[in-house]
Amino acid sequence: NDDPVELAGADRHRRVLTMSEVSNTPLPTEIAEFLVHLEKARDLSPNTVSAYTRDLREFSTGLAATHGEAGWQW
Repeated sequence: NDDPVELAGADRHRRVLTMSEVSNTPLPTEIAEFLVHLEKARDLSPNTVSAYTRDLREFSTGLAATHGEAGWQW
């Protein structure tokens, strides 16, 4: 599905991304490390890790779209 996803709040920051843009967005290091922790230390199922990956990628992409790449930090 490549329907647009609205990821912004205020109109002046509004940016609409397609799902393929979201899924191609690289993950911040902290998120990637957290996902490795879930997979290795917590031994979660691949489907659970995949769902976390998808949700966290969409979340971080939304923050970057509304606040800019350098406008937010963990």
